[in-house]
Amino acid sequence: MDSIKEKILIVEDEMGMAETLELLLEDHGIGCEIASTGEQALNLLKEKKFKLALVDIRLPGMNGLQFIEKAHELNSEMSFIILTGSLEFDPTQISHIDKVSKKTFYKPVSDFSALIEEILFLLT
Repeated sequence: MDSIKEKILIVEDEMGMAETLELLLEDHGIGCEIASTGEQALNLLKEKKFKLALVDIRLPGMNGLQFIEKAHELNSEMSFIILTGSLEFDPTQISHIDKVSKKTFYKPVSDFSALIEEILFLLT
């Protein structure tokens, strides 16, 4: 598989989870960058183009839904996957943005294969 560099943005405030995702993605030849807040992620989007973002909903400051709204305004071609520990998350809150994956992934993630499959699908 050809390496896909700097295509994924991980927006996750739990560093252990973010680093696990980063290593897992690197094993699949996918480059990524980590932002621990929505504000930090938006700053990265102003500097670089990403094809996909993995987004936690509960973040310090700007939440994940607010980030997706603003990120979509900056880059309407970027796709998003929700990765959250919030059981209260309602996918209809963001259904007006067609670039959000219909699959929501909940933490703790016990099987990463479905998440990787969705990432690879959205990158093609």
